Amino acid sequence: MHTFIRRNTTIPTRTQLFPVFTNAYAYQTAATIRIFEGEHSLVEYNILLGEFSLSGLSSNFGAQTLEIAIRMDIDANGILRVDAEETRSGSKASFTIGPNRQKNLTKDEIERHVTYVESDANFAAISVHDRKPGDPLYMLDGPTETVLQKFSGEFVSTLGQMTDVPLLSKMKDVQSTKTMIEDLIKLQAEDGSFTLNKDLADVLHINLDTFNGLENYLREQGFNSLALNIRNELLRMIGTGVILMWSVLQIQISQQITFQVSFNIEQIKVHLCQYFPANMNEQINKAIEFYQRTSQRNGIYCKQLELIDPSWDMFIQRILIGIDRAND
Repeated sequence: MHTFIRRNTTIPTRTQLFPVFTNAYAYQTAATIRIFEGEHSLVEYNILLGEFSLSGLSSNFGAQTLEIAIRMDIDANGILRVDAEETRSGSKASFTIGPNRQKNLTKDEIERHVTYVESDANFAAISVHDRKPGDPLYMLDGPTETVLQKFSGEFVSTLGQMTDVPLLSKMKDVQSTKTMIEDLIKLQAEDGSFTLNKDLADVLHINLDTFNGLENYLREQGFNSLALNIRNELLRMIGTGVILMWSVLQIQISQQITFQVSFNIEQIKVHLCQYFPANMNEQINKAIEFYQRTSQRNGIYCKQLELIDPSWDMFIQRILIGIDRAND
């Protein structure tokens, strides 16, 4: 929630175009803009006056962060006009709210609202007039366009180098040992997840560029258009899935047995709990629960990024063991 027109502002008044907002997803075709009366940071404590969409956001900019600017104008008759513009696509939209659509609060109601907001600094909405250069943009939801692109079999590096897939080709000489498994468990987060970072690369005796290539590939597909917390969660989900499936493949090698090579979380749970020591079951179950919960919650982003895979299970299987073997 951002306030554009300060309380007790003399009308008529007009704000400048404030570039405060951005898209929430890659390939977002429209942004929903909602207008409220009130000063609380949470919209549920304010009064909804209306909403409109800024459409025509070009999918050519799907992997980039859009910059949506808003301006508010109140004339002498109390008519509120809201203008929205997105510079890259050239999209513009306007919305008008007449005095008859606005709820006239009593003086007591206004005072109660203001007193409540001022009772805690965290309650106050952010004022666009207080924004500083470099402040993050606020994300607006909206419909997205699904763009499918064939998986190229390569990850783009920021250094212009290419990191070949599958990941297993980089990990093929890594054989799990008791010490390695213990080190892996030490890197497991409290929620059961694993992060594809330098510590994990060191344990697996592989170059960190292997993981960086994966993250850079996702970034090229529009990953940075997602909210930061979602990006972090997806990276941990992918890391956890890679470790789970790699562990199954390690069992296959050590026990000289053949499993069906597919990412089936229930089969993975059976295999790992059957062949790993009983005292590791808790860690295994935590990792599996984290992966299941996160992949289900964020399944939509497989469609919103340039991924041909219909699910994160298939994506992890593809990057780990490759398309040919995955289809065997």
